[in-house]
Amino acid sequence: MHKLIYLPAALIAAFIKRMARLSLTAPPAACVIIIPFIYNLLKRHPTCMTLIHTNKAVEEHNDPFDMDNMDPYECKAIDSSLWEVQTLSQHYYANVSTLAKIFGEQFLKPKYNLEDFLDHTYATVS
Repeated sequence: MHKLIYLPAALIAAFIKRMARLSLTAPPAACVIIIPFIYNLLKRHPTCMTLIHTNKAVEEHNDPFDMDNMDPYECKAIDSSLWEVQTLSQHYYANVSTLAKIFGEQFLKPKYNLEDFLDHTYATVS
């Protein structure tokens, strides 16, 4: 029997925000796996859905999230938004932009099977 371990929303939000922020400078092959991973985390931790249902931050200069703060409870990720994913919805690579646009729709998909995205590499992106 599996034992459930509950993690605080602030911890999950900090991880999601850090992944989202890093995706802005990641190659398209990495973004293609990061976006579904973030989606799955939000589905599994609905208290973090505030990250996509808020307009507290619309770009980096007014984002309360402190990427340099290594303490997940003090970095203010839960007070932020996922503006990074909105930015990725305008990515030059069509697969990235299409995946990112799922965050603008209702979360009806149960979850992504991440194995479906593992075959994206530099060779397949070009």
